[in-house]
Formats: sequence, C-alpha cells, structure tokens
Amino acid sequence: MGRSLFLRIVEKVVAYNNYFMQRRYNMGRLGEYLRSPNSTDVARLLRIAIDRGFPGMLGGLDCMHWKCKNCSTAWARQYASRSGSPTIILEATADYDLCIWHAYFGLPDMKNDINVLEASDFFSNLA
Repeated sequence: MGRSLFLRIVEKVVAYNNYFMQRRYNMGRLGEYLRSPNSTDVARLLRIAIDRGFPGMLGGLDCMHWKCKNCSTAWARQYASRSGSPTIILEATADYDLCIWHAYFGLPDMKNDINVLEASDFFSNLA
C-alpha cells in the first residue's frame, strides 16, 4: 500500500472516530501507526512485562476475521470461512499502549489462523 493511500485512509478513520487520532504517549513522544520496535522499545516492554508478571512478553498476537460485505462473487469462494461467508484474516501484534508492531492480511484460501501464521514473516523476523 502506498503512503498517500494509507494517509487518506487514516484521515477518513480519524474523521469517523477520534479514538484513532495520533496522540502523545506518557513519555511525551508521538505514537507511530505501524513500525518495528527498536531496542529502546524492546527494553521498555520487557521491563513492563516483568512488572506485570509476564517476563519475556513483548505484546499480544491475534488473528481477527473480518467479514467482507462487498466481496465480489468471483472471489467470495476463495475467501469463504467455516461459516460460508467471505472473510479476510488480519494478524496483528500490539503492545499494552496499542502500538501495532506487526500486521499481515491473509491471502485467498487462508481460511484459518494457523495458515496465516505460517505464511506471515512475523516469527521468522523475530528469529
């Protein structure tokens, strides 16, 4: 996705709901929408995880199924989930501040979370 398209989408989302407006963190830094954590971020997250009783945890990983209301009939079968309706799967990792460190959308015929996890580069990048 090109930067200009991404920024147009962000603008529309913020206009719809100001929850998604970029704000300053507790430390005074502006939040970034999607980036990899740097060494300072990792150290901070590991310190917080230890304080909360989850040593070694950087964030939460989840896969979410979004129903495609306007999916073309030609593609609907490729994106059909167990329920029979077309969905697209988003795999995302976020920390407790809701900073998104990783996002990956499943491709056609990826009908479950395991297939998406195997196809994304999330774990190979960490290794």
